[in-house]
Amino acid sequence: FDEDETRRFLAANDIAVSAEQAYALWVHTEGWPAGLRLSTTPLSRAPQTDEAFTTLLQGDTAVGSYLMGQALAYTPDDLREFLLQTSVSEFLDVELAEKLTGRADSALLLERARVQPGFLNRPSEGRWPYRYHPMFRALLLAELMGAASGEVRRLSALAAEWFASHGEHARAAPLAVQGQSWEVLAESILAGSCVALATGDRSWVRHALARLPASHLDANLSVQLASILLMVGTGARRPALTAAAAIAEREYPAATRLETQVITFVKAWLAAERGDTRTAAGLLEAGPGGELAHNSTAAL
Repeated sequence: FDEDETRRFLAANDIAVSAEQAYALWVHTEGWPAGLRLSTTPLSRAPQTDEAFTTLLQGDTAVGSYLMGQALAYTPDDLREFLLQTSVSEFLDVELAEKLTGRADSALLLERARVQPGFLNRPSEGRWPYRYHPMFRALLLAELMGAASGEVRRLSALAAEWFASHGEHARAAPLAVQGQSWEVLAESILAGSCVALATGDRSWVRHALARLPASHLDANLSVQLASILLMVGTGARRPALTAAAAIAEREYPAATRLETQVITFVKAWLAAERGDTRTAAGLLEAGPGGELAHNSTAAL
């Protein structure tokens, strides 16, 4: 089904959902008619509340349990364990699968999972050779969460660290939240804020920033720097000047390479705003913030 056909299916079966919920169901099942019918069975038998809808998408339903039982009925134990461990990430490659499972035969297991209908597919385009079907991934995650919630956090933190180390910060951020890996989340927020300064796309960065515990908002250097970049990018000049001045007054010997680059950029921006263009130009030319400055020229 396409998106319109999904809406017509829901209406024909007297399942009253909002346009946003209909879209979420279409994405969740990827238009698979059998999956759509099975997924919405609980909504046709009970009050159609927001809580019921959220439960459905998370795979925590009797129908979901039945579907998972059928899907895994003829799956060997080694492949079943592999599927559960790797389901924390929607996208996979061999290296990430090995990181999550510790299995040297991950390439073989990925192919075995792909040929078993439903779980994995190989997108024709894009960076990642394997992608979980959203519906089956939700069911796998629900099963793993029920059996070992601590394992979900551990694996999510591992995946977040791996994506961040490969520059995939938009993918790292939700995994870091799920894994409560706040340092990785802060790093990804800062990296995303650097890109947002040039592109203007701040949506996922702001969402990730809102997921940080309050204790990290003021104490973490990456978060402080990201906040300044967001203020600069949105034209909030006065609070940006105040925050930048506080950063410029201190030394940060333990700063990461990215933090050091952003600190240099912030000092240069502060000097330029104060009319000291020579100092600003000298800072940007001398680095280590030159790369950030080059990428962010348009935003200034």
